[in-house]
Amino acid sequence: MANQESTFLNSEADQWYQRNKDVLAAKTMDSDPVTQFLLTSDVRPKRVLEIGCCNGYRLEILRKQFGCEAHGIDPSNMAITDGQKLFPKIHLTQGTANALPGADQDYDLIIFGFLLYLCDRRDLFKIAMEADRVLQDRGRILLFDFYTTSNYKNTYGHLDDIYSFKMQNS
Repeated sequence: MANQESTFLNSEADQWYQRNKDVLAAKTMDSDPVTQFLLTSDVRPKRVLEIGCCNGYRLEILRKQFGCEAHGIDPSNMAITDGQKLFPKIHLTQGTANALPGADQDYDLIIFGFLLYLCDRRDLFKIAMEADRVLQDRGRILLFDFYTTSNYKNTYGHLDDIYSFKMQNS
């Protein structure tokens, strides 16, 4: 069985980005549920980290809207390279949620953007530990993922030896 993290770092994240690049290019503040939520909440980030940021399109929206410093991490080298060209004012890093960029208590907002369902279950505690490490006291975590009332596992639609894990995250 393949390791989910290495599969995404080595190939599948780039393939996912290629499959979804046109859809992502059309995203706007009005069409992004995370941005819409933040605009209606009391959260006003100063330093934000998005885990699973793709090319950083959402971070650029947040940077412009809130004047915040924006950082992102994604396993797709293609997405990060494109994002660095498209959005030079945000900070993008290739990597995974297992090893987050930043010092201890570096961010006041962390966004998990549609990625936990693809993380190996054995990595969840390390991912939570890393998020806790870089999140400031009284910082916020925004989790944007599939909603389900029960936990289940199924084969990922693009690779037979990778799984998608839907879980009740509350």
